[in-house]
Amino acid sequence: MMNAEHFESGSFSGSTSRKAKNEVVYIPRVATLSHPLIGAVVSGKLKFANEEQALKRFQEILKKFLIARHQEENLANNKVRLWIKDYEISAEAAEKGFRGNYAEISVILKHKRYSLQAVKVDVELNLHPQKSRPKSDIPDWGDRILRKLQKEHHFATLEEANAIFNQLHEAYPKTSLPGDNQLLMMIYRKAENPKLSIKKYKFKIVVAPEGGYKIIYEENKGKKKVTVNKPDIQNGEAEAKPQAPMGKFTSMVALKKKKR
Repeated sequence: MMNAEHFESGSFSGSTSRKAKNEVVYIPRVATLSHPLIGAVVSGKLKFANEEQALKRFQEILKKFLIARHQEENLANNKVRLWIKDYEISAEAAEKGFRGNYAEISVILKHKRYSLQAVKVDVELNLHPQKSRPKSDIPDWGDRILRKLQKEHHFATLEEANAIFNQLHEAYPKTSLPGDNQLLMMIYRKAENPKLSIKKYKFKIVVAPEGGYKIIYEENKGKKKVTVNKPDIQNGEAEAKPQAPMGKFTSMVALKKKKR
């Protein structure tokens, strides 16, 4: 594991060489494995007849790509460390949030031929310029689908709107509960009080004024508990407990029975 001082999170430096007359000026960018030059270096396919040709390609890397800071000694020895997107990424590393890795590229002489060699350098994830956020069971409002709903997206059919609920439930099965044209879901939002960071929301499909459908949402605070005063047993006062009000369906059934 390399010393952290060489790898400031998200910070790089470009080439400091002077521009010659009629020289093409490059804007340094993040190296990617898909770039032909980087791909050729990583695969070890670049071969040169002499050191001068190898150094010319090496200088091209310095001009085109962002490199890690604080490596003057490396550069003096024709070596450079840089971060390469999609380089040496295993399925396990991707799950942890890695999107690439650092490599040290150097000019080497092997079998009487010069070439550029890339060797992986292990660096802690928090010092990588790009990283994926580990998947969570609880989404936040930055989720792609939730951002879409915040913009009051219009749906032509009921099926299209319900398909959004299916996508959310499949992505977050542990913290969502689908229903008929609705979805209950827990969502994270950063708050000063950590206990208030996660809230429950109710999403439901409604008819849009212009026709079609839209999905609205509100915080699902649940029903408030009704407190019933206990009877004063010591004074012999025992009031009857109030009966809970009947639901709409129960009331209709009871009303029909009375009419008979």
